[in-house]
Amino acid sequence: MDSAPVRELDLRPAAQDLDPDDHGAGSLTRRKLYHGKRIFELRLLGFGFLGFLVIVHAKLQPSPVVPMGAILLFPVLLLAFTLAVRAIQLRNLEDPAYHRVVIMTAVGDDLLRLTAVFLSGAETSWLFPLLVVGVAAHALESPRRALFMCLGTAGAYFAMVLLAAWAAGRPLPWITAIAHELVFLLAGGFLVFTGRTAQAYRRRARRADTISRSLLDRLLRQNEELAAAKASAERASEFKSNFLAGVSHELRTPLASSRLTAQALQSIASATDREDLAAMARRIEESGERLLRLVNELLDLASIEAGRMELHPEVFPTATLVEEVRLEVQPLAEQRNDRIQVDASASPPEIQTDLNRLRQVLINLLGNASKFTEGGLITLRVRSHTEQGREWVVFEVQDTGIGMSHEQLQRLFQAYTQASPEIHRTYGGTGLGLSLSRELVLLLKGRIEVQSEPGRGSTFTVILPRWFEEGEAESQP
Repeated sequence: MDSAPVRELDLRPAAQDLDPDDHGAGSLTRRKLYHGKRIFELRLLGFGFLGFLVIVHAKLQPSPVVPMGAILLFPVLLLAFTLAVRAIQLRNLEDPAYHRVVIMTAVGDDLLRLTAVFLSGAETSWLFPLLVVGVAAHALESPRRALFMCLGTAGAYFAMVLLAAWAAGRPLPWITAIAHELVFLLAGGFLVFTGRTAQAYRRRARRADTISRSLLDRLLRQNEELAAAKASAERASEFKSNFLAGVSHELRTPLASSRLTAQALQSIASATDREDLAAMARRIEESGERLLRLVNELLDLASIEAGRMELHPEVFPTATLVEEVRLEVQPLAEQRNDRIQVDASASPPEIQTDLNRLRQVLINLLGNASKFTEGGLITLRVRSHTEQGREWVVFEVQDTGIGMSHEQLQRLFQAYTQASPEIHRTYGGTGLGLSLSRELVLLLKGRIEVQSEPGRGSTFTVILPRWFEEGEAESQP
């Protein structure tokens, strides 16, 4: 049964549609956890520590820029800003323009850091490195934003220094202010450059992640489609096997009756000296036997495909098996003027396997050899073989018939298929015998091989373990 075609998935749009400024906020649930809880906790902790540092710095300052009362209000401003930012972010999480809220929050953070530097002494503040830390935080998010913040903060810092000097009534500390500006711009520029490199790696990582997820989704869909197709094929195979089994059982009864009738006619013909009647009875019986053999092959093949073939291993003499097979095939060989030669001098005395199935395989191979050999020699060789401490039995069926080409060998063991249309027209047959033999040999934990050349005959080799073990894994030399 044909399965539905697997739909191709184009992965290029998934890789091209990645937003370079998408920083992994992810789904709404993840953004709520990220901005509503984790960032809030970090900002609360960081601003709390910043307020503490400003107050301590002001206490140690001999002459604060602003009165101490205003400095003590700064932690309250930090707390109010933190709570307000959390409320605004949670309210606008689903807004398509949410990135504007993030940018405005970042600007507010920078202004608060500038305020902390101003309150703690402006250009003399020990908290000046906080401004560089702010640029570093932006560089982790977006190099463009970090560059904007770096230039904006540099200008705001210079303005703050002017304001502090004017408020204190002292001259502008040009050297200190310019030195701080240079340090800040150099540090900020380095952070922007490294952030740009990090952003490029993040883009590649996100692109690789998106493509891998797309490939995984594609593989999962294909796996589901293949599983459905496999289940459909198994159902169709089971229906076919059940149908063949039912038809085969239905055919066996009339075939058995026709054979009994033919045998009764032969008895009557012998008693009445009716040779013409005896000949017709023999033809009826031979035709019935061929049909019964075909039905049995169909039934066996259906049982194997359905997994219902049962094996009955037993120990038996090898010589007895060889003689029974020779006697079974001898009449067909005589009709074709063939000679059957047996060489079992190197065979083991006993073998353990399913006697009936092995006999069926050998009869099929010998009958096939006789079918394609006329006036030639058919040789059955049996020998033992030991490899890696295990005993094997090798059965070789060699003929001097028409042989096969390499292309014909490729189709040899396909069920319901002959080696070529010409052979089918000339010699007939259903193509079941060799296919069934191969399946039976595999069930017996062995393998079957063939060598052939056109015009020089063929050699079929069956290799089986001498001692059959139930449930063993297939392991051949």
